[in-house]
Amino acid sequence: MRIIKYFQGMTFNRKITTFLIAVILLTSNIVLFTTTISAGKTITSKSGELATKQIELISRNLKNRLEDFNDICQIAIANNAIQDYLKSEFNVAGDYGVSSKAYDALTSIFNLKSDIGYIALMKYNTDNFILIGNKKIMADFRGVILKDYGVSNRISSNNMTYSISQNVSFDNKYSTNIYQPIYDKFKLNREIGLLCINLEADRLKAYYDVYDSSIPFNIYLTDHNGKVFSQSGSAEISPGAQHFEGKKGSFRENNKMIIYNYIDAWDWYVVGEIPLEYLLKDSYTTFALLSVMVMAICALSIYICSRLSNSLYKPLEEITERMDAVSLGDLQTRMTGDYNGRDFKKLTDGFNKMVREIDSLMEKVKTEQHQIEQIELNALQSQIKPHFLYNTLECIHWQAVVDGSTNVSVMVKALANYYRLCLSKGQEIIPLSQEISHVRNYLIIQNMRYGDIVESDIEFEDRFSQVLLPKMTLQPLVENAIYHGIRTDERVTGKIVIRALQSEGKVIIRVSDNGKGLTQQKIDEINAGMSEHDESFGYGIRNVHKRIEILFGQGYGLHFEKNESGGVTVNIIVPG
Repeated sequence: MRIIKYFQGMTFNRKITTFLIAVILLTSNIVLFTTTISAGKTITSKSGELATKQIELISRNLKNRLEDFNDICQIAIANNAIQDYLKSEFNVAGDYGVSSKAYDALTSIFNLKSDIGYIALMKYNTDNFILIGNKKIMADFRGVILKDYGVSNRISSNNMTYSISQNVSFDNKYSTNIYQPIYDKFKLNREIGLLCINLEADRLKAYYDVYDSSIPFNIYLTDHNGKVFSQSGSAEISPGAQHFEGKKGSFRENNKMIIYNYIDAWDWYVVGEIPLEYLLKDSYTTFALLSVMVMAICALSIYICSRLSNSLYKPLEEITERMDAVSLGDLQTRMTGDYNGRDFKKLTDGFNKMVREIDSLMEKVKTEQHQIEQIELNALQSQIKPHFLYNTLECIHWQAVVDGSTNVSVMVKALANYYRLCLSKGQEIIPLSQEISHVRNYLIIQNMRYGDIVESDIEFEDRFSQVLLPKMTLQPLVENAIYHGIRTDERVTGKIVIRALQSEGKVIIRVSDNGKGLTQQKIDEINAGMSEHDESFGYGIRNVHKRIEILFGQGYGLHFEKNESGGVTVNIIVPG
């Protein structure tokens, strides 16, 4: 409360200065906060994208190197020496020559890749096998290999399978065995042996332990169950397969970002861990730089505000006094102070110009108000003429009835009704039923004038009777059909059909004639030109369209089209 009272007791000059300083400090902190968060997110996102691309590159490299084993297996399958060895039924002493050739063939295959731990060839028809590479023989080597093969996982290409196990390694470490069953080339589906290629964990690590050293990655491989069987680095590994959604992605756990990528053919995940502090270190630097800049800007802004507040106060005080005078109705007041500075001069000139404009607008409003009153008076006077006219026509009608002039009576009565409906008690929007009555009277007059030139077929459901549309909507369209469609035709009698239907919440009133019609190009020109001001375009049609459009908005109005009888149909679209 003391602070509020102290602020209220300040001079206006001090209030302005205090307010501006508070605004500057608040704005600066908001800008600093939002900019830091935005920059941090951007930097973290970019770093994460870089790390993700690195993992994808490592995954592709690993997949390509693993696919080399497919070629090795195909070489073994097609090798005649290996085929002969697997099909031979001799014991070790009896098939020395065959075994020697197979041994040489396996040695050649073993030498193709330096990272193979060992390569073994198992016969099915005897207990013999050939082992190239690590010469340490575990107990029941052949049985262990065949048992491991039985639970191995299928690789998508060919019949290759793989397993990740500690049992197939001589030092009880995780290693990967790749198995390729070998079939007799000359007997379909006859499996004669098994090729086993061992890839030790340390050698497998060399396949993916090549990455940008600027990123502190800890990379490891897991199977589809999340079991880690190979790892670079020494960081603690915590996530399991339950965290992996889809073939690639990332998530945060224990102040780390975990990025993973799936290798389809092998059902493996390549996983990379990055400390979050690495991703955020650039954000911290950005925050420090922004803080220094904001503090400097705030200090400079406060100094400038203090210097300018005094010079700003005087012209503001005068403009306040002048505004009070204007509010009391004194439009002759002007600012007369000669202030230094272009901004103050603009303020003085702008205020004086504003007051002059207000004074001028007030005079203009008075003049326009007087004109509006005169127009309303003229409109009231103009209504007297139709009243007088149709009252006079009524007198003529009854006189014609008395004299027995039936045709004159009918025509005069129709004309009187026509003008009575034109007046419509001053209403500009009338029901469809009333507009139809207007059209019927108009057709009576035209048929008596031109000798039954047009027939009419006007039918619509009762639910459309109260649909509202601007007065004098249908009559100009009927008149246009008679004068530009029916009368120009050589036929004696034309026909006008009026129907109403509802579509998508709108009511469409269709006025059709069987006149000479228009070309499609002319119809397109009419539809395109109804909303534009064109002196060559029919005034009546444009007038009707614009009145509907002004009253109901875009999407309502007139639309012309050709009809099946060769004439023209006008669709009047109004709200339903």
